[in-house]
Amino acid sequence: MGRLLLPTEPDADAHDDGPLTGLSRRTVLRAAAGGLLLPAVGLAWAQSPLSRPTSEDALGPFYPEGHAPDSDADLTSAPGRSGKAMGTLLYLSGRVLDRRGMPLAGVQMDIWQANAVGRYAHSGDDSSAPLDPAFLGFARLKTDAEGRYALKTIKPGEYGRRTPHIHFEVRGAASRLVTQMYFEGERRNESDGLLNAGSAAGRATKMARWIEPSGHHEKDALVAHWDVVLAFG
Repeated sequence: MGRLLLPTEPDADAHDDGPLTGLSRRTVLRAAAGGLLLPAVGLAWAQSPLSRPTSEDALGPFYPEGHAPDSDADLTSAPGRSGKAMGTLLYLSGRVLDRRGMPLAGVQMDIWQANAVGRYAHSGDDSSAPLDPAFLGFARLKTDAEGRYALKTIKPGEYGRRTPHIHFEVRGAASRLVTQMYFEGERRNESDGLLNAGSAAGRATKMARWIEPSGHHEKDALVAHWDVVLAFG
């Protein structure tokens, strides 16, 4: 059985919200009136609030093994194998950003998931659910110059007591984020222990939103959007 690693860093609630953390608004205003603040602090006060970093989640017991990651952003077919993956097509896209909302280019993203019936292509998964020979469920992507990524896959099924989710390991220049992405409106979201382990605000950072398919998508395909915010870029 693979390892189950829990986050080792605090939830995003523990991150400071900006350079004036610990100073009340009244203290800042009094200091400004008395000419005690340096120009840099006054500038920081005027800046827009920083975005909340995406919260961490467990690495999980089924980090991919035994095969190279797919690098063409299409998990619906497996290299060297015939056929297409079973299940509902899912187009997932978004951006990787820093806390100021600036896009991060060249960020490596490892992405892995269960197949349409909730089975991982991993020797440690002894579920009775069937494997899908056409679905290995592991991709490695890099964000483009605008911080964007895009993936064609299938919607993962429920695994055990878990709600559907997709695993991510995101490596920026100064941050490494291990997390899981969830889908809004799923019936098991409220009872999933890992999803509900953190704060409501933290859960919101891990929730993909559904968007309307365009004429470029196959009939009945699902389309979701999810942005990742790295704490330190």
